[in-house]
Order: sequence, then structure tokens, then C-alpha cells
Amino acid sequence: MSGLTIPDQIKSKRAGAIPVKPKVTFHESASNTSTIVELQGRDRPGLLHALSVAISECGFDLLSAHIEVVGTTAIDTFYVTTKDKLALTAAEQKLLKASFVKVLKIKKSHKAAA
Repeated sequence: MSGLTIPDQIKSKRAGAIPVKPKVTFHESASNTSTIVELQGRDRPGLLHALSVAISECGFDLLSAHIEVVGTTAIDTFYVTTKDKLALTAAEQKLLKASFVKVLKIKKSHKAAA
């Protein structure tokens, strides 16, 4: 990227007070040229950047992103396509989901202390 610096996530003892379980859902599109992916996870600085990098590293293109934050939860919807401008196959969806879940999971050091 162009030297973008993302600040470290602020360690919070209260972060686990409101659990936010990562969720990735693929929706059938009316088009055969893109796949709609909705995801939910804990919002943090740089999350959108990390998710867009995950899309790129999987070899896909991002056509459109719709971003919403409700409290501590980021609810993002992406329209994703292959380099050939096709909707993702089941195998490609599985790859992207694994990449998204990895980004959305909070490191243990950031979870709330008991």
C-alpha cells in the first residue's frame, strides 16, 4: 500500500463486556458478476483497510463497500468479484470467509480481563 499507518488497537479491559462474535454471510446476488458478503465484527481502527487487503490477497476485486457501525459492532457489506468479473464460487467463498474471520477475530491480549 502507499505507506498507510494504522494505529494499534487500544487494549481495553472492558472490550469483552459486550461480546461481538465475528460473522460472515454470503447472499445470493441477482447478478452472476458479483457476490454479496455481509460481515459483522468488533469495530476498530483500520478494520476496513484490513478487510479490503484480505479481499485483494485472496485475488478478488471489491466493487462496492457499505459500512455501518452500531455501538461496538461494524456491519459491513461488500460486493466482491473475481478478476474475471464473475461471482465467487463456493470454494472461493470459503477462502474469503476464512480470511475475513482471521481479520475479525480479536487477539487474546485485547480481550477483557476477568
